[in-house]
Amino acid sequence: MRCAGHAGFFSRYDIMRAWAEAGTVDMERAQRDRRGAEIDKLNDCLARALGAFIRDGVEEARR
Repeated sequence: MRCAGHAGFFSRYDIMRAWAEAGTVDMERAQRDRRGAEIDKLNDCLARALGAFIRDGVEEARR
């Protein structure tokens, strides 16, 4: 996550690439019957990361 001027930038691509490289989420190698669960896991991870990004931005703005 980078800051462009005074606006935050949430790079979904960079986060997903890092997770793929770390093996956190791997839809490519997931068995066909597990792909739905991997997609759910990915969406959950993204939601948590975005929530943390927003929370951190709000906290920083209050300072």
